[in-house]
Amino acid sequence: MKKGRSHEISRILWKFVLPVSLIGTVWLVAFSCAVKGLAARPKGMSSPDLATILSSTATLALFVFSIFIAIALVVGWRIVEAKIREVVEAKTDQRLEKSENESRGRAFAILGYVIGENSVTPDFSAPLDEERLREAIFYCEQGYRFLKNTGLAAEFMALNNLLGYSCVLGDKSRRGHLLAEARRLRAAAEEHDAPNLLLTYARTILEFSLEPKELNDACSIVNDVRLNPRLNAKQKREADDLASLCQQRAGEQPGRNVP
Repeated sequence: MKKGRSHEISRILWKFVLPVSLIGTVWLVAFSCAVKGLAARPKGMSSPDLATILSSTATLALFVFSIFIAIALVVGWRIVEAKIREVVEAKTDQRLEKSENESRGRAFAILGYVIGENSVTPDFSAPLDEERLREAIFYCEQGYRFLKNTGLAAEFMALNNLLGYSCVLGDKSRRGHLLAEARRLRAAAEEHDAPNLLLTYARTILEFSLEPKELNDACSIVNDVRLNPRLNAKQKREADDLASLCQQRAGEQPGRNVP
């Protein structure tokens, strides 16, 4: 910390104190020359001759000062130019990195979707090929990692597929991670009024959660989504399947209050 402060102080001194000192030195030299010229004036020298000496001295000082200003402007412009170039390059690199991540994320997400759709049954009840389904989940997760926090629709498309395929696989080893991402999906679904994302959230909770309150809440969401007139045929089937699952769980555990 002290080293950083010392460096900052040195930088300030170099930028301000040195130029001021140089300017002061030039004027002091000019003043000294003028005083010496005045002291060494011959007895017969007229006032105009003295004025000429003083004028020449001042001109010399102004010339030296002008050279210093010119040098300072050239050096200063080069510093400014370098700074501008540095800022532009940094901004360009950031934009290129962002675009590259978005492109990679979309590519991984689409690849995961294509593999996943060919690895599960049409009703999403079971995997057709477990190994390929794991591969689809991997690609969906890679896509989601590249797209996360971008705010793009593709981000939640990748997350939606990741959770949906994970529910079909039923691997409980990543329960906590999947539940955390499901809660994030719910927030996005409610913000953008996306019933399909809410259904995926509810499916994930019913598949992985151990909290009775959270399970009851998921079933309430399912019942609310079933009443949404904007559901397409596939979403209606999914909502009905989840509602049946809620009723089944309620029957298995009578103490649970399922709407």
